[in-house]
Amino acid sequence: MAIKNLSNAITALRTQVRARHGADKQALSIATQAVKEQAPFTQMIQQALIGNKDGKTLSNVTAQWVNQQHKPKG
Repeated sequence: MAIKNLSNAITALRTQVRARHGADKQALSIATQAVKEQAPFTQMIQQALIGNKDGKTLSNVTAQWVNQQHKPKG
């Protein structure tokens, strides 16, 4: 099990997407488990990406950007 942090969660989500687009069900199962192990960081990334106005996608998101999206605006 990898250390839980935003960078590893981003990697896990990207791996899951690649596995989903491939035909390997076992790879998808392993990738999905890796995503679950990175919770709650995966949820932070997904929430930051939903409705973002910066044009960010999973392919170009960074841990720093995710942190900025979760800072209180004021």
